[in-house]
Amino acid sequence: NDGKIRLPLKAGSLSGDRLQAILWHEYTHAVAHDLSRGACPIWLQEGLAQTQESRVATVEVGRVRTALEEGKLPAWDHLWSESSYDEASMNLNYETSFLIAQYLVRRWSWREMTRLLERLGQGVPMRDALRVQYRTDPAVIEKEWRAWLRRNL
Repeated sequence: NDGKIRLPLKAGSLSGDRLQAILWHEYTHAVAHDLSRGACPIWLQEGLAQTQESRVATVEVGRVRTALEEGKLPAWDHLWSESSYDEASMNLNYETSFLIAQYLVRRWSWREMTRLLERLGQGVPMRDALRVQYRTDPAVIEKEWRAWLRRNL
């Protein structure tokens, strides 16, 4: 994402909630890009975009539910690797990213997320940005997130 919103739509092709969901999603990409100066990783970009999209549309999380039950949920470190976004694992990674972003925003707030994105824009690596912004080790945040998933899925 380069911070620009592009919607190649034909007139009348989408309307109502679906169009609103797409606009929320794409606008969030642009905001995350701007706040992080382009340093927001793919997983967080998608997670935040889907979090906003979920205000008007249901975001599927069935793959995460299954992976959690089977003990195959990807670790956050795996998501942080750009190579983890291959076609085979893309949907699971996107669902996981959505639930991570949703957790972080619900647990700490959008204001704190904004500050996290700004830290990334200052060149702070993700693990360090999480540690400083949320004053907790990222491994602890991930463990708490997994417990939250078990309670909420």
